[in-house]
Amino acid sequence: MKKFFFFIMLFPVFLSAQTNNLSKADKIYGLSKFWQEVNYNFVYLNKVDRPKWDSTYKALLATIPDTKNDFEYYKELQKFCALLKDGHTNVFMPATKDFELMNTMFGDYRFFIENIEGKAVIVRVNLSKKDEIPLGSEIIEVNGKLTDKYIAEDVAPYISSSTDYVLNDLSRSKLLQGRDGEGTAYCCNRGKEAANLLIKSKMHPAASRWNCWLQ
Repeated sequence: MKKFFFFIMLFPVFLSAQTNNLSKADKIYGLSKFWQEVNYNFVYLNKVDRPKWDSTYKALLATIPDTKNDFEYYKELQKFCALLKDGHTNVFMPATKDFELMNTMFGDYRFFIENIEGKAVIVRVNLSKKDEIPLGSEIIEVNGKLTDKYIAEDVAPYISSSTDYVLNDLSRSKLLQGRDGEGTAYCCNRGKEAANLLIKSKMHPAASRWNCWLQ
């Protein structure tokens, strides 16, 4: 099986918190280069919805130059890439702190989410928060949207996958993914009651020393 990985490296070494160093021309070039490489080298091109692929590219030519920063630009490329529905074809964020995404780190909180029977369920949590967020708690709402709706609109469209079960698993494990300092509000069903929490993606100072988890 041919694996197709595409990296766009159009950024300087030093980036600020709201990196916006790519010019409009850079963004159009990166988008067009990716579109071209797929058309020439993607092994499953015959399975792609070509009218949708090309019309999306044409629409992005008008909108992607005005993305508010480089992070949002890469997010749009990832969404475009996801149209190929291939888990081996991805657009990766630059490997710098400004683009680092966290799935499990939320300041004093750390927990893991898995797909259990189509639900976003917390399966591990740090001991200090076990009473506040019991194992088995289901996330039923994120940022004012029911979880399924939030996944369909804000998570799944950015994930490249060729199978529904992998897409469903990744959409739930990455449900609260964000950069350092970004806030997410969610509602957690803990059985007989629901708790509303506002969390921020943040690297905890003691993260490297955490090694005690509830199983």
